[in-house]
Amino acid sequence: MLRLAMFRPRAAWASNAATLLLGAGLITMLISVPLFVNLVLVESPIEGGLTLLRFTIAVPVGALAGGWLAGRFGLRTTATIGMWLGAAGFAGLLAWDRELSEAWRSLPQIAGGFGFGLVIAPLSAAVLARVREGERATAASWLTLSRVAGMLVGAALLTSNGLGRFYARAGAIEFGSPEFTALVAEAQVATFREVWAVAALVMVAAGVLTWLIGRRPREAGERLSSWWEAH
Repeated sequence: MLRLAMFRPRAAWASNAATLLLGAGLITMLISVPLFVNLVLVESPIEGGLTLLRFTIAVPVGALAGGWLAGRFGLRTTATIGMWLGAAGFAGLLAWDRELSEAWRSLPQIAGGFGFGLVIAPLSAAVLARVREGERATAASWLTLSRVAGMLVGAALLTSNGLGRFYARAGAIEFGSPEFTALVAEAQVATFREVWAVAALVMVAAGVLTWLIGRRPREAGERLSSWWEAH
């Protein structure tokens, strides 16, 4: 049975709510980047995967850094910076167009991926430090559930609203126009940018929630610091 009082501490519900938003942002990045490369840049699915690889490589690097930084500068500071780095990554994607340099293809994703990884350790530590020892596995599972739920909601909204906005724009283009292909491509770019702008705002909101987890609990800070010293 689930003890609902486990979610009473502000750090517990704020971490789960922030993780929910994090999941929505994560799935948006994972889906939209390869699609943009495939549809707008007209490159192969392999190129789409290789482009996304910049993001996925940065996530574990950020996760390792997050444990070290949280042990020294505090949980909420590290987590908030991570969320806002994720927002900055989405903001950088707003500059993507039909012509895209390798540097600009990489920078927003590296920043975003590092930020997404940075939040993992502090959010987990904030929750685990405020529940009973016998409830830590349950609390960790709820964080995972929150992230997966956020991914499901994000994917559903991305599919329904994103496609809906594109079809609305494409429907206004006169079929047979000499600029039809270019106008459709512009509609695609506008739709992707709209999705990324919303995702950036979601990550900013997640950053506000992470600030509510409070200062570093002594136990969590000591645990993170001792782990890094041992390794």
